[in-house]
Amino acid sequence: MRIDRLGPAHCTGRAATAALWSALPGRCIPCHVGTQPEFDPLHFLQLESHDAKESLSCSAFWQSCRSSRQSLAHNAYRLGISLSRADAIVLSHGHYDHAGGLADVLCGNHPAAIYAHPDAFKPKFARSKDGSSREIGIPYASAQALERHRDRLVLAETPTRASDGLIVTGAVPRVTEFEDTGGPFFLDAQCRTADPLSDDQAIFFESTRGLVVLLGCAHAGVINTLRYVRHLTAGRPIHAVLGGMHLLNFNQLALGLLPAFRQHLREAPDPWDVAVRLAAAGNVMDLGVKSGLDESEIRIALEHCLTEPFDGSPAEFAEAVAAAKRILYLTDNAGEIVFDRLLIEQMPREKVTVAVRGSPVINDATRLDAETAGLTELVPVIDNGSDAPGTILADCSEPFQRHFAEADLVVAKGQGNYETLWGVSKRIYFLLRVKCPVIARDIGCPVGRMVLRRSDSGPAADLGGMV
Repeated sequence: MRIDRLGPAHCTGRAATAALWSALPGRCIPCHVGTQPEFDPLHFLQLESHDAKESLSCSAFWQSCRSSRQSLAHNAYRLGISLSRADAIVLSHGHYDHAGGLADVLCGNHPAAIYAHPDAFKPKFARSKDGSSREIGIPYASAQALERHRDRLVLAETPTRASDGLIVTGAVPRVTEFEDTGGPFFLDAQCRTADPLSDDQAIFFESTRGLVVLLGCAHAGVINTLRYVRHLTAGRPIHAVLGGMHLLNFNQLALGLLPAFRQHLREAPDPWDVAVRLAAAGNVMDLGVKSGLDESEIRIALEHCLTEPFDGSPAEFAEAVAAAKRILYLTDNAGEIVFDRLLIEQMPREKVTVAVRGSPVINDATRLDAETAGLTELVPVIDNGSDAPGTILADCSEPFQRHFAEADLVVAKGQGNYETLWGVSKRIYFLLRVKCPVIARDIGCPVGRMVLRRSDSGPAADLGGMV
């Protein structure tokens, strides 16, 4: 099947929409529903495929719309899309904000098969911050509509072909250790039985440039889902990923906090110490360690960093920066890079070059994040040519390796850079928040501690094959 048309979707993730449009052959509609006033914000997707025999061989709807049941019908009308033409409807999972428009779809559509995981129909509850619970399962109107059309339901826990070329993953295996696929979700109103969210599924299809994966909420974990898709396709490359990921926009969050912390710097008796602490505290924005990170955790980490214990000497670090002629600053994560800017602004900028990842990986910072943070206006920014979540020199580009060799001081942010660069014959200052017992044991401090450690300040312990 050749995918010819992609309707709009409300998505998260850096440049995901642009990547998806470029992934698809034929006619694409580059429109963003969530930003156009004539559309209601929702998660909605239409795929159409054409062949030589029929003008329309498949039209599938990825049912992931918000709770307002009018939104799906309204947006379809504004786009000139007939819901009655769909012959496949896929339910991403059984939460109310991904099933609210089903009643309208089923009212106007009779032949389409409805694909869902059996657990999507279980009772579902979420626990609020005050300890109370609220029901978040499939809304009553949608549930009633599904009951009336139960003969069209295709319940499957395993991969299923919804149409020619369009595959529903079914339950996604949870294989990564670093993705937090839990959350305040339960199967009972008393919030005693955790909901494993096994009904979370994705769909994918082949384009001329590789696989395109469409996520609902990625409760199973983004990396888990993508690894499973590659497993199902014998390792086919993934060109684009679109959909909900339950990720915060870390850059926008950090930029929103920036004015308040600039004020801290202006009023601080030692601005350098504050800038070092903020840069270290920003390292909490690491989805490679905890994918379920929420905004409150980030705010607390930043607000407390000025008074928390700190392992290292900012004064010694300042002397090293002053003495250096060429400084290479290795960034770590999106969002965190905004607070790196506060530290870089305290440095002699004519000495500094900033390095980001060569390609997106987890939520590591790329050139786009550096631009968003305003770093490209301050100092030269290069990428390392690698998509590894660290700095594996052998995997980096020759230009980056040249910058690394010529720098007489390297500042390396985060655990990934610590794991991959400790022991390299170079003067490196590692600046991070310790987030796992292995690194805590190696550095000799508790989990959660902010650390500034010089590479030649003592031997590292054996990381047990992590590097």
